[in-house]
This record gives sequence, C-alpha cells and structure tokens, in this order.
Amino acid sequence: MAEVEASPGTYRRMLDECACLNVRKAARVLTQCYDRGLAASGIRSTQLPLLVTTALHERINVGELASEVLMDRTTVSRTLSLLERKGWVRVLPGADQRTREVELTTEGEGVLESAVTLWQRTQKEVERDLGEDCTNRVLPDLVRQLSRLE
Repeated sequence: MAEVEASPGTYRRMLDECACLNVRKAARVLTQCYDRGLAASGIRSTQLPLLVTTALHERINVGELASEVLMDRTTVSRTLSLLERKGWVRVLPGADQRTREVELTTEGEGVLESAVTLWQRTQKEVERDLGEDCTNRVLPDLVRQLSRLE
C-alpha cells in the first residue's frame, strides 16, 4: 500500500470519509433524539434496550444480556447499577458465585410501559426524518454488513 502524506488535506479526508467516525456521529445524533423523546419516562436511550431485553426474558444473566444488546459487559454492569439504584431492576446472584442475573421490578415494568408510547412517537419521527428508503433498506443493510466485521 502506498504511503499517504500526513497533511491537512489528508486529515480532512480522514474526518470526512472515516466510516467509524461518521457512524458514531450518526449514533450520537440518534441517541440525542431518543433521549429527548424518552425524557418524560426518565429512561435514557442507552438504558432502554437493557430494560426491554430483561422484560423479554423475565430474568437474564448479565453476560447474556450484554451479548444480546452488543454492549461491553462493564458498560452493562455500570448501567445496571444505575437502574438498580432507581429501583427499576434487581440484580441477583446467578446459578454460581461468578454470575449475576437481572430482573425487572414492578416499578421498572411500570416505567418501561410508560416509555412505550414515547418510544413509538420518537421512532415515527426518526423514520419520517430519515425517510422510508433509509429506514427500511439502508439501516438494515448497514447492520447486516457491519455484523460481518465482528
């Protein structure tokens, strides 16, 4: 591969063309949209997938939860600590001393139920703003393509 000269022009292209940077920028914009939309429920967009996944399983191992939402286990544990302090989840000993399991509390179920309508409204706004082609074709294709890089 030919060496590229480090220059302001190269740096500008790096910022403009870097897939990682641009996907992360897009993710931050979407995160802000969903955080605004969910604000009335008290749930942040980064917490929602943990609550929803836990609700689907009723009780789930922390490692399995991290794997399902494609998040680092440390990040999941840190977020679960916050959710536990809010009273929305319970973190319990697992099958052995090395594992922990998570379940929603009654309060967590109520908070999650209140978030559903807010999420639906936000989802519709994002789909409208992104356009049908992006929502129905580009995003699923991007996820499929990127999952191959794992």
